[in-house]
Amino acid sequence: MKATLEFNLPEDQEEHRICLDAPMARLAVSELLNDLRNWRKHGHTFTTPDAVIDQVRQQLLDSLPPDYT
Repeated sequence: MKATLEFNLPEDQEEHRICLDAPMARLAVSELLNDLRNWRKHGHTFTTPDAVIDQVRQQLLDSLPPDYT
């Protein structure tokens, strides 16, 4: 089976970029889900809800391409 995505550039530039970045975004979410599971299962050192939010946000930013956000 083959699948082909076709874009009319430059009109579809944003959609094209989303498809190119999708594997990296999927990996970032997968890694974050694994970390969340580990924190729940093995404990964590977070002292406030804001600390958790900050950590999750930073992990996502570090995992995604600079121009993703």
